[in-house]
Amino acid sequence: MAINSCNLNGELLEELKKALEQNTVLKELYLFANKIEPDGAHCISAIIQNKTKLSCIGLSNNRLGADGAIEIAQNGLDGKREVVKISIENNVIGNLGLRAISMALRDCHHLQEFYLYNNEIDDDPITEFT
Repeated sequence: MAINSCNLNGELLEELKKALEQNTVLKELYLFANKIEPDGAHCISAIIQNKTKLSCIGLSNNRLGADGAIEIAQNGLDGKREVVKISIENNVIGNLGLRAISMALRDCHHLQEFYLYNNEIDDDPITEFT
């Protein structure tokens, strides 16, 4: 599923969450450039939480910040084992956001692509992640 550059935030994001609640087989979710902020991260984590077959997630060019990345990591990505691609660049997630994501994906051995440029991340967390 791809809903890109549609200003998907607030009420529209809540509607998407409701529409996908019962879907447990979603494999790909791309929400690039939708101005999703830390408050909207709760909807994202709720959407992906029960998606055991999720392999690709694209959240680039939103406004998640560290708090949004932590929310998605702890309440959406935690325990995901089938993820092969994550695009989360241009979200200003910082060191704390990267640490949360890396902890959430600690049991994921299939990750092949991880895009996180332009996120105000220092070298130390990158070393920890790899």
